[in-house]
Amino acid sequence: MKYLYLIIFIAFSFASIAAPKPSVKFIRNEGQWESNIRFRADIPGGYLLVKNTGIQYVFFDTKTLSDIHTGALDPKSARKTIEPIKGHAYEMVFEEANLSPKIEMAVQNQATYNYFIGN
Repeated sequence: MKYLYLIIFIAFSFASIAAPKPSVKFIRNEGQWESNIRFRADIPGGYLLVKNTGIQYVFFDTKTLSDIHTGALDPKSARKTIEPIKGHAYEMVFEEANLSPKIEMAVQNQATYNYFIGN
C-alpha cells in the first residue's frame, strides 16, 4: 500500500512540473503611458507598473467591476447603475535607483496592443 502512495505522489509531482505555469505578460511602454513607466502587467485584481525608480501595484474592487459589466438595468432610467469603484495603489520606491537601467527582454511578446491617444 505504501508503494501505491509513493507512485501516486511521484505521478502528481511530475504532472505539476510538466503543467504550464500561468505567467505575467509585461507590455512595454511605447508612449501610451507616462514616460516614467517602463512596463505594465495585468495581475489578478489590478495591474503592476514597472517605473524608472520602483514598482507600483494598483488594485480595484473586482466584484464592483464585475457587477458593472453584468449588472441589471435601472427600471427608471433603463441604464445600468454604476457605483464608485474602490481601489488602492501601493508604490515601492527604490532609493538611489538607476534612472536609466538596461532592460533586456527574455521572451519577446508576440501580441499587438493598440491604444487611442488624444481627445
